[in-house]
Amino acid sequence: MTELDERLTRAFADLFAERSYRFIDGVVAGGPGYYGVRAVALTPSASEVEVIVTFRPGVRYCCFEAVCHAEYHDEGWWARLRECMVRHGLGHLPLPTVRAFCGVIECGAVMQPGMVGAPETCFVMEGLRYQTGPWEPICSKPTEPETAPDSPA
Repeated sequence: MTELDERLTRAFADLFAERSYRFIDGVVAGGPGYYGVRAVALTPSASEVEVIVTFRPGVRYCCFEAVCHAEYHDEGWWARLRECMVRHGLGHLPLPTVRAFCGVIECGAVMQPGMVGAPETCFVMEGLRYQTGPWEPICSKPTEPETAPDSPA
């Protein structure tokens, strides 16, 4: 793993660690270490990346859907990714296209659909991998810088 990949991994891990929610039985899920996260630059400028998110054994998740855990359809998610990249010294790079999001559901990961059912409605997975993407960054259009009125000569 290159230094660039390590920094990207830390940035994406921070982004995923921000997500938390509460199950019906009061258990709070999310935070640092909740997901396994690895990011790999597919281009030298990291303009394209592959992100691997692992759903861990013995850990309960609402679901395993990429769109639920990575809100790539939301401009705010991309803005938070930018903040995480800046925090890890990657502010000079463009927001990357996520060429591939790979979900790895490890054997023993637990799903409780909708977070509303009782614990007996949990499903223990036997393991699965899936891939989705690409995801293009969504950003606000930059505003034109305001120019000061001309000063009299």
